[in-house]
Amino acid sequence: MNSTRPCEFPDPSCIHSLLKRYVRVPIEADKTHLTAGDREALSKLVGAVRHIDTIYWRQRSEIGLELRRKARTSPGRIGDELDRLLSLNFGPWDNLDGDHPFWGGIPLPLAATSIPPTSIAKS
Repeated sequence: MNSTRPCEFPDPSCIHSLLKRYVRVPIEADKTHLTAGDREALSKLVGAVRHIDTIYWRQRSEIGLELRRKARTSPGRIGDELDRLLSLNFGPWDNLDGDHPFWGGIPLPLAATSIPPTSIAKS
């Protein structure tokens, strides 16, 4: 990482405080009535969503996935919690606080808030 990118993890108490605002909600579905073809189609949809997720991360910022990899390779609970916080926000910006950065001081890129992205030409 270069000097314009955050290197040190945020304060663990900050991470804990931010995560307290989120509640885990289990999402379950009864798949017993699905045919084999339906289950296969569902599996392919889940795979497609994983690719879309990666595309969204890249659209949101050039550093988000890099920071997520750093958190995931860090041992211990703090790395796991930081990974969860990054995943919930698709990067180091707090969606519940006007996209202010919670890791480093880099503001959310303006293009990350444009839907569709401003770089896409209308045709």
